[in-house]
Amino acid sequence: MQIRKILTVAVLSLFSLQSQADEKTLTVGLESVYPPFEFLGEDKQLTGYDVDVMNAIGKAMGYKVVFRQLPFDAIIPSLLTGDINVSASALSITEERKNKVDFSEPYYTSGITILIKESDKDKFHSVKDLKNQTICVQIATTSQTYAQEEIEGSTVKIFNAVSDTFIELKNDGCVAVLGDRPVNGYYLKSPKSKGVMALKDLFSAEDFGIAVKKGNKETLQVINEGLAKIKADGTLDKIYEKWFGGI
Repeated sequence: MQIRKILTVAVLSLFSLQSQADEKTLTVGLESVYPPFEFLGEDKQLTGYDVDVMNAIGKAMGYKVVFRQLPFDAIIPSLLTGDINVSASALSITEERKNKVDFSEPYYTSGITILIKESDKDKFHSVKDLKNQTICVQIATTSQTYAQEEIEGSTVKIFNAVSDTFIELKNDGCVAVLGDRPVNGYYLKSPKSKGVMALKDLFSAEDFGIAVKKGNKETLQVINEGLAKIKADGTLDKIYEKWFGGI
């Protein structure tokens, strides 16, 4: 009898391990401090546009979705080493990044906007006025690249978290923050943004894509097919309205 129990437990254990091995999983790397794309809600659970999009793709394609929180500048390296197999973290599709990873079809179109203090509204009217000024950006973003390469004479302060750029602006550590329009817009809706405003400039419009390791055609196909499904049935539109309606 005891032998039979041991054999039964062993068989069940092997079955469980095989089931876990057979389970289709998307391990998604993202930053957790970039609202409204990805952030921790009041319940300390990961939420945001990218989270909802990836969960919807997983459901449409029959995949389990597991999220891993990473610093933004560690996301692409983690794809290259295989620690994750997908990244959905408001990644702009750029030629430089395309040398390292493959991107899905675009799932969001953004652009860079400028935040300044309301007290400086008579000094700064457009990106041209930021020449020779101190600017705050988040590390490894297209905003950092733009500020360093396109704004003549600028001193660029680089921060790990986008929230730190807003704090530095309010503390007079820089005269402007360059960042993605929806992120800046989301911040402006919060009480913390009192005394801060956005300039009308919207520049360097860019598409966001979901990234996989270069050459990972199988996972890329899953992502693109999932995106096509949630676009076709209206799910993506509903997610968009949930997070960006009114911004």
